[in-house]
Amino acid sequence: MLKRIGVTVSVSILLLGVIFTFSYPDLGLFLADAAIICDGTIYGSTGKILSDMGLSYHLFLNNSDHYYTADFDLLFHYPRVIFCNEHRLITSGEQSALNSYLAAGGNLLVTGWDSLGDPQDHRLADVVRSKTTGDNDGEPDLYVREPTHPIMNGSYGSFPEGFHIDELDGDNDLAKADTTRGAVTVAQLADGYDKIIATQTAGGRVVYWNGIGFDDWSYTMNCTAMFKNAIVWLYLGYEHDLGVLLEVLSDIQVGWSTEIKATVYNRGLNDETYAEFKILINGSIIAHETLPLLESGTNCTFAYSWAPPEGIYNVTAFIVPFLGEQMTVNNVESKVVRVLFYYASVWQEPDYLITKAFPDSFEVTFKIRNVTDIRAYQVNIEYDPDVLRFAKYRFRPDFIFNYSENLLTMVEEPLKGTIMVGALLVGWPEEVQTFTGEGTLCHVEFTAIHVGSSPISISEVLLIDSSGNQTGAMFPFPSGSVDVKLVADSYIVNVDPSDLVVSWNFTSEPNTMDFNFSVLGGISHCRVSVPLSVMDGPFEIIIDNNPTSKIAYSLEFDATHAFLHFDYDLKEGVHNIKVIEGISMCPFGDLNEDGLINIIDVAMVAANFGKSCGAK
Repeated sequence: MLKRIGVTVSVSILLLGVIFTFSYPDLGLFLADAAIICDGTIYGSTGKILSDMGLSYHLFLNNSDHYYTADFDLLFHYPRVIFCNEHRLITSGEQSALNSYLAAGGNLLVTGWDSLGDPQDHRLADVVRSKTTGDNDGEPDLYVREPTHPIMNGSYGSFPEGFHIDELDGDNDLAKADTTRGAVTVAQLADGYDKIIATQTAGGRVVYWNGIGFDDWSYTMNCTAMFKNAIVWLYLGYEHDLGVLLEVLSDIQVGWSTEIKATVYNRGLNDETYAEFKILINGSIIAHETLPLLESGTNCTFAYSWAPPEGIYNVTAFIVPFLGEQMTVNNVESKVVRVLFYYASVWQEPDYLITKAFPDSFEVTFKIRNVTDIRAYQVNIEYDPDVLRFAKYRFRPDFIFNYSENLLTMVEEPLKGTIMVGALLVGWPEEVQTFTGEGTLCHVEFTAIHVGSSPISISEVLLIDSSGNQTGAMFPFPSGSVDVKLVADSYIVNVDPSDLVVSWNFTSEPNTMDFNFSVLGGISHCRVSVPLSVMDGPFEIIIDNNPTSKIAYSLEFDATHAFLHFDYDLKEGVHNIKVIEGISMCPFGDLNEDGLINIIDVAMVAANFGKSCGAK
């Protein structure tokens, strides 16, 4: 009997500069000496035979409904698995789990009625190392062909070459050992096809017993002895046998965090001390642990949080072999991980920390990739309004819709610190050239208005295709930040007591504003002169970082200019004055009555563009 050991493994792991500590309770590596897994409910005297050998077993019935053989974690906790497959094709998941179990050092015996034929099961043939499949009824004879193999020469009996057993169940399959993969014909049928195939894989061992093995093992004492010899051969054990299992996703979306999970196990007969375990990424060691004690029949699991940038990575888990360890193929496992933009992704450039001087302006470009058939989009851009101010947005020739004549754009600031940008192609589907691929959503200009740091992030991305279907997109959060520092600038004015009323002259050229004030009784009367030719939207006066938008004002026009007059409590001294440009917009109605005015409402207009009232 195998011992069950309760172990708690606590490890601290340094990964990419971050320490992670995990504790994993462990009930031992093996739950029993064998698992019997049957597609149906009949397993004959197999359990009694194992018990007579002093071996424990767990029974799993109706596998064709539950697919226990597709559960690697379950298989892994048994040193032997006896699998009876009946008259069905195994799934690709079962094939993968069974092969992984063998690669990890597990041992498998497969039998069953029509297990390789009717239907022809090439997946199971791959697992048992048979190069042929098909039904082979009417073959009730067994002939020994390899008398030196432990199945035919073991502690429960020895059988010479040519030894014959007849009157077994004749419903067999067309099985033939694939010698190119190390398979050996241990016994044959009368027609030359194989009755018993045995293979020592690079990891564990696998035996294929053609026909209904449960019946054969009960029918004659000789078959019982051969079965017992096979069970012994399937798990002789090694003095030293350490192994490792690696779990990590093969495909990861850029921006996602995933887990690298590695299980170190001891299948050997010896308790092992100071075993060295490593995780490597692209050949560089990113974790190196020493296990003070790993007892026979136990395992421990390490977990690592990993958020890699875009790229292709080779992730390897490695347990250093002990001196004299014979089977080392299971000491290492590697997997290729691709970190790519698999889904629609929105990001900004620059996406790193940038430094700006107050009161500089700068531009951020927002892009999208990996999209298909996009007719409309909406994205929220968020920032700290105490540090930055949204100045304007621009669409340039790199815009995804390329200045289409039937383009409708919208920019709104529903909340302080949030800009909602959207665009929609209007027209009948056959008239609209939708966008597929990678391109630019918009360019947004910000102005630094205060010393500090502001994130710039993306949220609530909506994408609408030509059929009106709505989807979203992946985006990093926060995607960047801006550090604003205070430096000397040209927007400094000196206010002296006087009765003069002089204007601010705002032109289309940057940095060409003239500031003058009249101060009488502590109240400054201000006049702003703006050429009509540059009035592409609203503007705002900022005095010492304080907006004046809520101050009462009067507005006058002549043929060429607009004149803004207001009073402001501007004390004597030096002050910083600034004019902020804006952009004009006309908000659309909440057509779907969801309490929001966004691109979905605009898409409803687009879907009915050109129709007459009352038309369907």
